[in-house]
Amino acid sequence: MKFLKRTILIVLLLLVTATLFIVYTGGEKLTFNPDPLFAYKAFDNVENGQYKKQRTYITMADGTNIAATILLPTNTTDPVPVILAYSPYTTSLAVPEMPWYKRIASKYLIGKWGPVYEKMSIKTINTLTSNGYAIVFADMRGTGSSTGNSGTMDPMFIQDAKEILEWIANQSWSDKKIGMKGQSYQGWSQFAAASTQSPYLKCIAPEMIFYNLYEEAVRPGGIYAQKWNTFYSEGTIELNNRNLWNTSFSIPSYPSEPVIDEDGDGILYDEIPVIALNDMHAYDKKEFRYADGNKRKESPYIALTKEHENNLWPKDIAYKARFCDDTLIYFGKKVNLADNSVDFLIQKLKETKIPVLLSG
Repeated sequence: MKFLKRTILIVLLLLVTATLFIVYTGGEKLTFNPDPLFAYKAFDNVENGQYKKQRTYITMADGTNIAATILLPTNTTDPVPVILAYSPYTTSLAVPEMPWYKRIASKYLIGKWGPVYEKMSIKTINTLTSNGYAIVFADMRGTGSSTGNSGTMDPMFIQDAKEILEWIANQSWSDKKIGMKGQSYQGWSQFAAASTQSPYLKCIAPEMIFYNLYEEAVRPGGIYAQKWNTFYSEGTIELNNRNLWNTSFSIPSYPSEPVIDEDGDGILYDEIPVIALNDMHAYDKKEFRYADGNKRKESPYIALTKEHENNLWPKDIAYKARFCDDTLIYFGKKVNLADNSVDFLIQKLKETKIPVLLSG
């Protein structure tokens, strides 16, 4: 009997110890052991989770609300420089029905319980915030949890970028010095933002970005890239804009984190209705259930998701753009893709002193 009691006590102690370890762990610590020639001071004292998170809307001049996540370093109370990630691919997402064991694994490995994550490497987040940078993630209009509508390389993305930069610069936690980073579409968004010649944008670091949209993506050699445009449109943009939970394509898609806490319980992700995996018509219902069992009088999240259905999808835009200088119509406005391609935007960038770190 004494042996049994002792065994139970030991097991309980081990469980308590393991629980405390998991709860208080900050995740795997970043290690960097370069040759002395490449030693970099910023990697010396990286601490995990040294930031606080805010979720908010940035209202544009035309009333469109841009969903934004703000990560502020906790190691200083002074105004800090800011890194902006501006994307159409849902910058803060929630993983539906995330099982408890995966949440424990997430906490152990990266220091976050889930099910909400930002689309940036946790090591990058920890490195930036430990070195006194704030990070702002912004969903382009018509995407993620932002309201409004949009089309491929929409000129409104450029105007919005200017307003977002100004909004960031006017926050009490900002020192008015803003940089941008990201690849692919986020690479384009940096050239778009730089083309506004905003005095607050001090540098950009685009990666893996096409130079000419028409020649490198829409119609290489003048021939419509049907397979690529269809896959990109249906398997990436449409899934993200529709806030679907889908793993049937090569890149999984998850619904965006809501901004408005309608039931006032302090939790945002429970504003996402219960949706089935790989259900392409998840928001076509008249009534929705929620994981917490509570009803919503009116769901801003569902409303904006349905609003996104009126977006102009890349596959349709690409098909209509037969020539590089064709005029297209975006929500009643004339648009020329050639005017929004990097090779055009870069001309305005050259008139500024904004340095560019280009990778790929």
